[in-house]
Parts: sequence; structure tokens; C-alpha cells
Amino acid sequence: MCALREQRLDQEDLIADVVRGSEGVRKERESQSQKLKRLEQSLQATVLDIQEFAKEKQASLNQIDVTVTMHMHQIEYLVDGRIPADNASALVFSNDELERLRRRIDVRCCRCCCCATAAATVRVRHCAWRVLG
Repeated sequence: MCALREQRLDQEDLIADVVRGSEGVRKERESQSQKLKRLEQSLQATVLDIQEFAKEKQASLNQIDVTVTMHMHQIEYLVDGRIPADNASALVFSNDELERLRRRIDVRCCRCCCCATAAATVRVRHCAWRVLG
């Protein structure tokens, strides 16, 4: 009888230790969860600050006037056969980029023509199917 009582008390002590341990783990988890939330908020605020700083920096860089020396053979911006007095709307880029843009335009035109041909073919097939169906 005493042995059973001792065994039950030992089991109750073990259960109490497990419960205390689980409570400690739960409190630690809650604490870590709160720290994580604070860190995420801090990170979000930092990211927003960096983005705002980048916008301000870009805006200030956009305000800087840049003077570029060019030769007449480099200028292809003509209005009515003459160089306009105001070049504010002019776009400057290299000949390599101009050639790349021309090739891209050619590719797009080719795709457009291919799509139009494919659409016409589909239209003809559809009409033929409707007549046969």
C-alpha cells in the first residue's frame, strides 16, 4: 500500500515537472513570437525608409542638368529639316541601341504578320467547318 502511494506521488511529481516544463516552453515560444513580430515590423519600417530614400535620391538625381558635347553628325533630331531650338524632348542613345531597337521593331512586325496570317487561316477553317458541320 505504501509502495503504491509512493509510486503515485512520484508520478504526480513527474507530471508536475512536465507541466512546468511545458509552461516554460509555451512562455518562451510566446516571447520569441513577440520578438519576431517586433523584428518584422522593424524590417518593414526599414524597407520603407530605404525605398523612400531611394525615391528622394532618384528625384534629386533627376534634377541635375547634364551637358553633353555632340558633333553635328551625331544628331538626328530634326523638325521640318532643321534642328529645333528646344531639345528638351530629345532622346539620346547610342547607334548600337538604335540598331537593337530597329531589330526589335522588325521582330515585332514579323510576329504581327504571322499572327494575322494565322488568324486568317483559323477564320477560313472555321467557316469551312461551319459549312460542313
